[in-house]
Amino acid sequence: MTQNLVMDLTRSMFGSMNARTGDEISNLVGSMADTVVEAGEAISEVMETGNSILLLSGEHGGVTLTKPHTTLRGVPGAIIGRLVRIEDDAIITGVHFRSSGDETNAKHLVRVKAGAKVVFQDCIFERNSSDESTAPVAPPATENCFVLIDNGGSAMITGSVFRSQAATGAMSSAAGTVVQNLAPVAGAVHVGWGANLSTQSHGTTVTTSPEIT
Repeated sequence: MTQNLVMDLTRSMFGSMNARTGDEISNLVGSMADTVVEAGEAISEVMETGNSILLLSGEHGGVTLTKPHTTLRGVPGAIIGRLVRIEDDAIITGVHFRSSGDETNAKHLVRVKAGAKVVFQDCIFERNSSDESTAPVAPPATENCFVLIDNGGSAMITGSVFRSQAATGAMSSAAGTVVQNLAPVAGAVHVGWGANLSTQSHGTTVTTSPEIT
């Protein structure tokens, strides 16, 4: 990461400051991740394991995470507007996943594949209010949702918000699925301690803790 890029990030996060303080914060930001991705650049895992990626503010493309123990973080304003597929263990923090009219994430914003164990924290999941929705049924089947976890995948989603782009956050239809676990029984997918403003419900095999609605 270049010094100019660090300083640009520093200014965007903290505003103007004296040179000494700026240098100190630049050093801190530079230690937050091994890879810093500017808006429009490809998101990639450069190491075989333990990748640490920081997304800067702006619109980012989709990505398929395939390496174990990846940490993906976003600064305020970091938005991913295409599908994100996660095929191995990962921690995702502070990322805004948004439906942007792209066909790749028209059905769901994020997909966790079988075998992956993923923690999402402090994220925003935002679909268009008119995106196709299907109410939860048992056994779980629909792939029209905000977050999809395949049978054999695991996810913990906390401190996060599910909403549409509408001012109220509500989807056009209340008959829809928010987090969908395709496993036939509960136990691998947990959601809670956040806000579900979509007016839709989580899948029948998703374990939920208190949420603001």
